[in-house]
Amino acid sequence: MIWSPSLWEKLSQYIQNHESVFRTYGQPMAREELLSDLPRLASSEMDQYIEKKRKKEFRDMLYALIDQRGLEDVEVYKRALLDRRHFSKIRSGNGYRPGKNTVVALCLALHLDLEKTEALLETLGYALSESDLGDLIIRFCIEHEMYNIHDVNLALDRYDQKPLAVGSG
Repeated sequence: MIWSPSLWEKLSQYIQNHESVFRTYGQPMAREELLSDLPRLASSEMDQYIEKKRKKEFRDMLYALIDQRGLEDVEVYKRALLDRRHFSKIRSGNGYRPGKNTVVALCLALHLDLEKTEALLETLGYALSESDLGDLIIRFCIEHEMYNIHDVNLALDRYDQKPLAVGSG
């Protein structure tokens, strides 16, 4: 997709709209307030809760998505601008936790919608924040089905944000 002046304008407006939402909210609750509201759970209750709520791990979810899309690993890691060794570290597991940019690049490579992107990011404790300019640009691109990492990096560069060229990192 080519960045037309109207698309740049849409991106600028999108960022302005989302930034204004975050200026209206106050500071988060103090830690003591949050802790006082937490129920005191017995160990067995906690175990049951974890078993019920725990979702797939990143690696499992990633490979399920690759299979669902009928893609080969090489196609995915090349689209994501990852080298084979880095992708191999992800595949092998062994406790390796890829960085947020790597996960976003994989989401773009898989052409994931925003809901699936957020779900995959969440498996590692990451999120696309609506208060972060770079994340807003990524959200915009995904919402507009702009999955080419070079196009996304062009938009990030225009707003002086770090590109998603993750390489072997």
